Amino acid sequence: MEEKNIDVNTTDDALEEADNLVDRYAALKRKRVKITIITVSAVLLLALIVSLSVYFINKFSYRSTVDDFMDAYIAKDSSAILEMSSSYYAARKQQNMSIVETVEYFEKIVNNAHANFQANLGETYEISYEITSTDKMRDEEFESMLQSLTVGVYNPSAIITEAVRVEITITAETEESLTHVITLLLTKEDGEWLVLDIK
Repeated sequence: MEEKNIDVNTTDDALEEADNLVDRYAALKRKRVKITIITVSAVLLLALIVSLSVYFINKFSYRSTVDDFMDAYIAKDSSAILEMSSSYYAARKQQNMSIVETVEYFEKIVNNAHANFQANLGETYEISYEITSTDKMRDEEFESMLQSLTVGVYNPSAIITEAVRVEITITAETEESLTHVITLLLTKEDGEWLVLDIK
């Protein structure tokens, strides 16, 4: 019987190459996992940054005031609407000038809308809303408005820096739906957006 000579060096080389392949595969696998973790982390971090940016932009924009107004509107809470009203009304009160007409007017706008919804849709309905247009007040109109708001020692030009009209389409719905459009006149006062008027 013929004896086969096995080259021990060849076998060792094959085993070493197989070990190297296993090590390289493991290294590649670790690298892929590391890249995946880094990518997912980067995407999550970016999403967090975008979310926080949107939150703070909205917080310091008129949209935050619109949201607060609509929360009060839906809850029929006219006193909450008054709390977010322009400093002009506080100035009128300090001058012993009545704001009763304004209070009644704000209440009337909210109550009439809800009465209309109830008359057409019943007692239970869901309200949603969207901002359908915005219009920054032109300089000449803005200056004219500031002059009309001057009361006693109240100097609106030192407080009010911007004014914007925001049209809101409100939808009340059950099986049917009904829309109502209002326009808020918002003024930026000491960096905060407040309600000056509702139409």
